[in-house]
Amino acid sequence: MDNTAFSPESKKNPRAGKAPAFQFYSADILADERCALMTTCQFGAYVLLLLYHHREGTVPADEAKLARLARLPSGGAAWRGVWSGIKDCFSPHPIQPGRLIQRRMYDTLNEAAVTHSAAVESGSRGGRKSAELRREIQGCLKGASTSSSASSSSSAYTEEVVTHTVPLTLHRPPAGRPARVPGGFEEFWKAWPWKRNRKKAEVAFRNLNPDRTLLDRILAWIPGYGDSDSVKRGAILHASTVLNGRRWEDELSPDCKEPDYTEFLRGDKT
Repeated sequence: MDNTAFSPESKKNPRAGKAPAFQFYSADILADERCALMTTCQFGAYVLLLLYHHREGTVPADEAKLARLARLPSGGAAWRGVWSGIKDCFSPHPIQPGRLIQRRMYDTLNEAAVTHSAAVESGSRGGRKSAELRREIQGCLKGASTSSSASSSSSAYTEEVVTHTVPLTLHRPPAGRPARVPGGFEEFWKAWPWKRNRKKAEVAFRNLNPDRTLLDRILAWIPGYGDSDSVKRGAILHASTVLNGRRWEDELSPDCKEPDYTEFLRGDKT
């Protein structure tokens, strides 16, 4: 199990701070070229491995184990045909040998772990500040008491102030980082021919925050993508999918053929 890139709390409990589900964008999946080229059997195995990846953080590199997780007999033509169509979706773990990752899933899990760790730390700091503020208020009110009756009234007032004032403390979110290329999104959006889901594209572009070199590389990639077979078939990626998945770095995969199930159907599992 991969915990190397997670927070200390996650190392104690690998699923600490992890959401019980992950977002599955049907439009992006249907428009993704690699998924569009998968057979039904390949796509089913891919989804099963993604589910395991989300739960454990990685998947094993051993093909026999992958076949078991995909609920297929290992070593036969059925598994070989399935794996040939989905193996390009996975890459070796950057630190842990013998494990594979799906890059987008892996990055999402790490971002969630870091966010959870920061929230826990922020909550601890906020709790300490609240306790100090309560003690300060109580001290000021007690010091202002001039009689036993006033002291009793002050004590009651202290409880009210502590109960109702402290939770109103506001934490200002950090300011967003400035764009490295002012007006870069408008330049990208002008070059992108398929004007859909602009808001999602703006969010993805802001998260990517490309410099001039990377933006030029993306702009140079767009015409070639427009001439690709997947676009001619109508399987067009959303701009947010391109930016989130860094699709300009992908190479076109060869067409995946339907696997030969002859050996599996006659009982030959070797």
